[in-house]
Amino acid sequence: MEEKEEKEMEKKEEKEEEEKEEEEEKEEKEEEEEEKEEEEEEEEEEEEKCVMRHPPPFPCHNTLPLSDQNRHRKH
Repeated sequence: MEEKEEKEMEKKEEKEEEEKEEEEEKEEKEEEEEEKEEEEEEEEEEEEKCVMRHPPPFPCHNTLPLSDQNRHRKH
């Protein structure tokens, strides 16, 4: 009787440990995903800042004088 109980207890403990490990792995994955998202957001912000500091070399087509707009369309 006691041996059976001990085995059952061991099984329960093992299951609990496995569940804990699974939870920890899930948490780690979530943290990694959050970090990736944060990094992507930071990169996007940096790109936006760069564009603001260094505007594109050519203005929008609508701001060009008509003669330049026509020339540009032909190319």
